[in-house]
Amino acid sequence: MVKKNKKDSKKNKFQFVDESLQEKKPKKKKEKVVSNKVKEEKKEIPPVVEDLDEKVEIIDEVLEEEVLEEDTLNPSVEEVVSEKESVKISPIQKEKVEKEEPLHDTSYDKPLKKPPYLGFEARVILSSVLILVMFVGACLLSLKAIQHSRVEYISFKEKKEVFYKVCSKINCYDESLEYGSERTDIIKSHFQYHAEFPRKVNYTLEYNIKAFLKIYDSKKEVIYKLDDTLNTVKKDLIVTNEVSFEEDVAVVFHKYYDSYMNYKNSHPNQEMTGDLEIVLYLEGENGPRKIANLVIPMGVDFYKIVKNTVSDSKGKVAVSSDTWNQQSIICAVFSLLLIVGSFYFLYKTVKMVRKVSVEHSIYREKLLKILREYDRIIVIARGGYESNLEREVVKVDSFDELLEVKKSLQKPIIYSKVNDVKSEFIVEDEDKLYKYTLKEADV
Repeated sequence: MVKKNKKDSKKNKFQFVDESLQEKKPKKKKEKVVSNKVKEEKKEIPPVVEDLDEKVEIIDEVLEEEVLEEDTLNPSVEEVVSEKESVKISPIQKEKVEKEEPLHDTSYDKPLKKPPYLGFEARVILSSVLILVMFVGACLLSLKAIQHSRVEYISFKEKKEVFYKVCSKINCYDESLEYGSERTDIIKSHFQYHAEFPRKVNYTLEYNIKAFLKIYDSKKEVIYKLDDTLNTVKKDLIVTNEVSFEEDVAVVFHKYYDSYMNYKNSHPNQEMTGDLEIVLYLEGENGPRKIANLVIPMGVDFYKIVKNTVSDSKGKVAVSSDTWNQQSIICAVFSLLLIVGSFYFLYKTVKMVRKVSVEHSIYREKLLKILREYDRIIVIARGGYESNLEREVVKVDSFDELLEVKKSLQKPIIYSKVNDVKSEFIVEDEDKLYKYTLKEADV
């Protein structure tokens, strides 16, 4: 038989089937390797006439020539045997298939965590709390700035002195002597105080002089105490850069000495000591401050007086000028920023409430219109939509496009409510999900 040219059509080949049967001797059947394309072509061969087995054998031989011509570039092959058929794949084709085979991306295996949704009410409450906190903070900083513009700590010099005389009924004696308790009648004390400030201040002068009788046990713990206020003075100084005063006070010695002796006689089995303290207190911003004192021992026949002055060169006073210091300026700046910030968030909150109220009504109208108009073709997922299959998600821009997909696939539309401001409409296919998302922010 004369071989036909490859360019001849299959129709011409099949026309000479009868002639080939006469010229060609019967041969033993062989296993043929055909491509998928050839198999499809074989299926298209119309069933013809008489001896069907022989005709099929001849057709297979003719087609085999084409397959062998295509495989001349790949002479070595690897045989892969299956239960139903033997398929031969060349190493080059196998390598090409392996290269072209897409790798499995495991990044989509884990479910993506959706960010928590913050509802409209929660956003309004959070904004309101933030505005309130900022406004209260601004008020507190403003008050602090105003106070700092009037009050501050300043250092100043002070000079404190105390003098005394011990008098009997006949005569008075100077300091640094030893005095008899039985002969002492009055102790005269003289306090002096002078302070100079680096600048003029509004200062209120207030001081008092007190006498304290204290009785101690053997462990030096106070078991009895008697105190008297001997003098109290308060003077308002409008503006000054110095403060000074002198104050005299006379203490009746026997009043306190007799009190001590009476307490001691009432507790004869108890060891005790005592003293009388005359103290000058100067009132300040943080309460009374001890300036000077005299200490007179009790319960002895002869005694010496100890005098002390307390050195303290720093106090809290009000400055007379309205000049703000650095701390006041910082407080004022932060207060202004908080006020501006609170008004900004108030504006944004009001704008959000107005926008959401309008958008929410439009969103609800559009959603209800879709659900009512297409009620027959929409399936509602009450508990939310979930799919166990991994499918490609195709997002569509409008509900009309989703309707076209529904008509093409003949599948129902699934409705799923995500939250109060978002809904999803889904059409399922074997390997794809077509999704239209209706959001309040997009209406």
